Parts: sequence; structure tokens; C-alpha cells
Amino acid sequence: MKYLQLSILSFFIILFSLSTPAYSAYPPSQEKSVINAVKKAKPSVVKIKTTSKDGRTGGGSGIVLTKDGFILTNEHVVRNASTIQVILVNGKTFSAVISGTSAAKDLAVIKVKASNLPVPKFGDSSKLELGQTAIAIGNPLQFQWTVTVGCVSALNRDIQRKDLTYRNMIQTDTAINSGSSGGALINLNGEVIGVNTVVYRAKNAQGLSFAIPINIALDASKYLRKGEIQSSPKPWIGIGVKTITKEIAENYDLPVRNGVYVETVIDYGPAKKAGIEQGCLITNFNGQRILSTDDFGAMLNGCVPGQSIELTVWKHGKKTTMNVVVEHKSH
Repeated sequence: MKYLQLSILSFFIILFSLSTPAYSAYPPSQEKSVINAVKKAKPSVVKIKTTSKDGRTGGGSGIVLTKDGFILTNEHVVRNASTIQVILVNGKTFSAVISGTSAAKDLAVIKVKASNLPVPKFGDSSKLELGQTAIAIGNPLQFQWTVTVGCVSALNRDIQRKDLTYRNMIQTDTAINSGSSGGALINLNGEVIGVNTVVYRAKNAQGLSFAIPINIALDASKYLRKGEIQSSPKPWIGIGVKTITKEIAENYDLPVRNGVYVETVIDYGPAKKAGIEQGCLITNFNGQRILSTDDFGAMLNGCVPGQSIELTVWKHGKKTTMNVVVEHKSH
């Protein structure tokens, strides 16, 4: 009897194992979407190899910007490089020169003599949502064209790395490592949504990677392609502000306790065009709370000319939202 019971149990175990599909990390529909997204974007991600004047080698990854050879990457990937090589996924190799760099943005555009390079589709990083799938493609630690999958963990993160503050970064748990820098962060449609840039390496840290939003990177690339080096045009909206303190708020019976008070507005400046007036109160910058003029200045300096910013403004006692297009500071 005992033998019969064991035989029946074994039969059902075998039957169950035959009817159970192989384990996958994702539902079949998502897995297929990831595979298709990678097929679309992978040819547009390049490997970058550099050599400095003292013979040191380095490199990272890059994203094709144009068919005729402009490639986007991080500034730290090509910093101090005397020679730069770009390798496509099909093995073709090109010599590259620096077109423009911005150390403040950690972005660079390099140029190769080529035609018909595969240009990816670029997404809209302003429409990202927490939890959506994020896929990184790059060349970490010389493991060429590595693909890792995670999600968008947070948005608008500010990260301090040595003497550089990265603003409005995409946080993701998608694994990136040295060599991934400059590579593509893509969505399930195969659209580039960010430039993989920073790995947070604090003690016990796991799953903390950061990418520059593609909208910011593409705005910066417009002037980097024109040959601007080291620094970007200083962003400006044409106002002078001071911090709203508790005392000021109480003395003037202001409707807010934190933010900045607009003291001056330049005629014909971007703020004036948007409807901001002397006496307005600004409390939020692209959804982030403003506590002081330092906050406001740091957030503005993280923008690029041509970028539209959203300000929460109190005007004539009423709260409203205003969109201001950042311009160059002419002096």
C-alpha cells in the first residue's frame, strides 16, 4: 500500500513538472517587450575607448545623436583624452574628436566621420512615472553591450559627487557600473529616456543608479554640437529674489512661510514674458520646494537655455503655475 502511495505521488510530481512552464523573471508579455526594446536601441549604443597623453586608457559608452556622426556621452568619459575610438555594435571602429563638453552638466558630444549611423528614438523624460520599466545598455567593466533591467525608482534627485552636483536625475535600480557611463537608459518602447551617469557607492548601498534625463541631455547637446567647451551658457530668467523668512512672512502677512520673494523683474526677460511681477512669491521649482535663494539659484543653474521650467507662484494673493523658458545670461 505504501509503495502504491509513493508511486501515485511520484506520478503527480512528474505530471506537474511537465505542465509547469520554465521560470522567467518577468511575465511573458513584459519579457517580449524588453527583448524588442533592446533590439531597437542596442545598435545606437556605442563603446568608447580613450587614451590620455600619459598613456592611460579608459572609456565608457555613448549614444548616437545623428546619422552623420555626432555621439552623446558623459564629459568624464572623454576628459583628458588625447585619442578617442568609437566602436559600433557591428564592430566598425572610428576615430573621434571632441565637439563640445560641459563639465558642469557632465555631458559631451564627440564626432566621427561616418554616415547612416543608427539613431535611436528619443523619449520624453518629463513624462516618466515611478515604477515603469527602465533598461540600461552599455559597456560596464569591458563587458560589451550589457543589458540590465529595473525600474524608475525616483525622479528629480539631486546627487553630490565630489565637486559636482547633479540636478534632477532619474534614480533607477537598473544595474550600471564603470564603463556604463554615457550609455542609454531606455523604456519598453526602445526610446532613450536617460544617459546613465552615476552609481551611488556608499556603504551598504544597493540598487542606486542615476541617469541624466534625456530632455536635459538633448537640450545641452544643441550647443555642445556647436563646439562649446567646458562651460554651458549661464541660465537666466531675469529676476532678482530674496529668501522669505518667518519674520518677513509675519511682518508682511504673506500667504506662505517658505520660498523666495521677487524683488526685481527685468523688462523683456523670460520671467516678465511669463507674467511674473515684482512682489510675486515663488515656492516651487519643477515640483521641488524652494526654501531659500540658494535653493532657487542651484535649481536654475541646473537648467539649460531653451528649457521650460514650471514655477509655483503666488501673485496678487492667488496661487498659480507659470512656465518660464530659460535663456542665456548675456553678461
